[in-house]
Amino acid sequence: MVRSDVPLLQVYACIIIGKYENAHERMQSAVADWRLIGDPRFTAFGLNLFSQSALILERYDEARAALEESVELNKSVGTRWNLGTAYRGLGAVAHAQGEYQQAVFMFRQSLETFTELGGRQEVARVLADMGRSVFELVTMLKRRVSGVSHFVSRPKPMGLLWR
Repeated sequence: MVRSDVPLLQVYACIIIGKYENAHERMQSAVADWRLIGDPRFTAFGLNLFSQSALILERYDEARAALEESVELNKSVGTRWNLGTAYRGLGAVAHAQGEYQQAVFMFRQSLETFTELGGRQEVARVLADMGRSVFELVTMLKRRVSGVSHFVSRPKPMGLLWR
């Protein structure tokens, strides 16, 4: 029997104390174990958590790939809450990369999912995330209209998924 030796509390503890690389490695191990077991629900859940550390470490391609796989797994097994979380994560990745229109699109999908499920706290969190992306999008458009051709700074990862 295969089991994961990666207690989720240890992963959260690593994230809380800033040991993101450690959390990333532990979640990668856990996801591999859940794949081996053949549990799509835990695999999707693990991919959502794995993407958080990837986002903080600015490994955007890894985070996006994990979340896209999570979306497909959640759709196939019908786990709507994790699906909403995966959409939210994809919005966070897009925002961190300055892709604000894509971020708003993904946050909207997350918002629709959590609204259907009645998750008021999640709805509030997604609306806050979406608001940040809309703000950045409007700021970007204002700069274009006013003739400013460069941006002062690149956005930092928001670390949205565990607020």
